[in-house]
Amino acid sequence: KTFSYMIPSGSFTDADGDALIYSATLEDGSALPAWLTFNANTRTLSGTSPDNSTPLNIKISAKDATNPAVSDVFKLTFAVQNLTVNGTTGIDTLYGGSGNDTLTGQAGNDILYGQSGNDNLDGGTGNDTLYGGKGDDTYTVDSTTDVVNENAGEGIDTVKSSVTLTLTNANVENLTLTGTTAINATGNALNNILIGNSAVNTLTGGAGDDILDGGAGNDVLVGGIGNDTYIVDSTSDSITEAANEGTDLVQSSVNHTLANNVENLTLTGTSIITGTGNSLSNIIIGNSANNTLSGAAGDDRLEGNAGDDTLDGGAGNDTLLGGLGNDSYIVDSSSDTIIENAAEGTDSVQSSVTYTLSDNIENLTLTGTGLISGTGNSQNNVLTGNSAVNTLTGGAGDDSLNGGAGNDTLIGGIGNDTYVVDSISDVINENANEGIDTIQSSVTRTIDNNVENLTLTGTTAINGTGNALNNIIIGNSAVNTLSGGAGDDTLNGGAGNDKLIGGLGNDIYVVDSTSDTVTENANEGTDTIQSSVTRTLEANVENLTLTGTTAINGTGNTLNNILIGNSAINTLTGLAGDDYLDGGAGADKLIGGAGNDTYVIDSTSDTITENANEGMDSVQSSIIYTLGTNLENLTLIGSGVINGTGNTLANTLKG
Repeated sequence: KTFSYMIPSGSFTDADGDALIYSATLEDGSALPAWLTFNANTRTLSGTSPDNSTPLNIKISAKDATNPAVSDVFKLTFAVQNLTVNGTTGIDTLYGGSGNDTLTGQAGNDILYGQSGNDNLDGGTGNDTLYGGKGDDTYTVDSTTDVVNENAGEGIDTVKSSVTLTLTNANVENLTLTGTTAINATGNALNNILIGNSAVNTLTGGAGDDILDGGAGNDVLVGGIGNDTYIVDSTSDSITEAANEGTDLVQSSVNHTLANNVENLTLTGTSIITGTGNSLSNIIIGNSANNTLSGAAGDDRLEGNAGDDTLDGGAGNDTLLGGLGNDSYIVDSSSDTIIENAAEGTDSVQSSVTYTLSDNIENLTLTGTGLISGTGNSQNNVLTGNSAVNTLTGGAGDDSLNGGAGNDTLIGGIGNDTYVVDSISDVINENANEGIDTIQSSVTRTIDNNVENLTLTGTTAINGTGNALNNIIIGNSAVNTLSGGAGDDTLNGGAGNDKLIGGLGNDIYVVDSTSDTVTENANEGTDTIQSSVTRTLEANVENLTLTGTTAINGTGNTLNNILIGNSAINTLTGLAGDDYLDGGAGADKLIGGAGNDTYVIDSTSDTITENANEGMDSVQSSIIYTLGTNLENLTLIGSGVINGTGNTLANTLKG
């Protein structure tokens, strides 16, 4: 920094009043640096210090013509002063220093020189001429006749204008419109930042990679040549970009569709907004909210970022990246590519073409009416067909396959898969040892090979038939006939007066209506009815378990039955056969009938009725118990301290 300093005249005195001769060195006697001079006649130090100069210890010496010199040392420290210079109502010429100065001309045709530093120059009214000099300067302009002079390489400079202005100086980068009047701004060949005011503005970038921000108001943004950036905050903002004028970007905080010849769009802010491309190959990036991104024509790249986004590449070979959130991808070309990282939500593809899910995407829905196919991945996929004939292939994972309308082919693959069937012509292909699989059918259905379970859906009276595996077959709310076939099957008719046919195997029948019927042939296994209503065992069924909490009753048949009550008060009647009766909780009544029956007692309120000559009967009791009439044997069970007492028969009592 340039400076000048005079040693005060009274710093040294001579007793005789003789004239003094002055000299200056550094404190150690060495010469002053080359940039610093000392005028002995005027006692003045002057020079232009280098940037970041450190303080100097200067020794000033004084002597008369005959006596030795005396000296004193002072420290020379360099500090930049930020000046505030105000003009008058006349024609002023104002100079700044080396600091960050503020020069204000007021009225008159003023000339302002900022010199070095980041200066603020405001000529005021009049036809002013402003020279910023070195540094990042700011010019305030209020007249089209103001002149801004800036040399190349003198910083990043900004004009703030309250009038329509063109950056005529080739070395000024930025222009900001001020006030509330509808005015316009035009850039130069540099990379300009043009910012509008709150009114309607037209911003024209010219050459260079420009940033155009209209601010509030319905603004017109014209980028010109270069890779320009448009900042949009109103759906009424318009962008004009000619062909072959660079790769341009819109940053929008509102719903926006790219204008012609603009390539890229980034959504800003946190609002739920929509971004739409044009016929070019666009890059469209969402914000953190739930966005809808549409590429239109072109080979587009869509990035959803955070949020539950919908990405539609449109025509072309598009690349879609959903990011975090439960995203939906719309695909219309087999060349579309979807990139989804692990743990980024539950994502879905809607495809109008044959499609295979890429990694980390869970669900696929086929759209349109074309004969197309869908294939899953290693995730637990939900695959849904369209109204035409589809082939859905699940791959690994516990998949759900729903062909929709049409005669579909469903291939579950490895995993515990669910097949949704709505046509008797739907075909299911399942290999052996590929998991425990289930069919959900709204039509009469026989379980396909290697599929274990069948659930009837809807409200229509339809039927279900099992295969040779251990099937679980569940009816709907209407009247169903369920046939188990071979295997240890579970048949649950649900609501309605259902007919249950177990077939071979140790089958379980779930009954909820006294009108449900069970058909079991002889020698077809050891079978059990689980009933929530009063029930008598059908022929060839061995066991009955009462369910629910209602006071209901159970009756056996001529086989050796196991009858088990629920938690309410039950009456269990064994009839013929060596029966096992356990009332469970509640004050139950147990009637064995003919045969060597076994009674299980857990309450002093339980009662046993056994007639004479009806077999050799036994009681298993977890409480203190005395054998009733016609009961032969007693076994105490559990771990409690209890007692047992016989009757007049020849008893066998076990503790």
